[in-house]
Amino acid sequence: MQFGIMWMLRLVDIPRALQCRGYPPAVQAVAELQVNDDTMGGQSGAYRLEVCGGEATVRLVERAQMSIDVGSFAAIYSGWLTARDAVLTGKLTGADEAGAHAPEAIFAGDKPWMIDHF
Repeated sequence: MQFGIMWMLRLVDIPRALQCRGYPPAVQAVAELQVNDDTMGGQSGAYRLEVCGGEATVRLVERAQMSIDVGSFAAIYSGWLTARDAVLTGKLTGADEAGAHAPEAIFAGDKPWMIDHF
């Protein structure tokens, strides 16, 4: 029998979270995402994320074709949800499965887990 508890994650400073997160060293990709945050409206905006050599550069842009709510973005950020699955479930709009390639590569990794149980 396998036991698991779903994580809850809330990004409270999107640019800082993106800059401080680790990324696969071999990935070189750019993704522009409109992140919508109804609770902390100051975070809502279009972000351009450039990843190269495990490092990220983040800046605000005027608009982005892909759009996602902050909760679904947190799931992608953590690796719990793939960008492709976010497209298929309607959480990531403005992209098809092929268009989700950049965020898929940027946030690739195993599902999050922790040995501790509180």
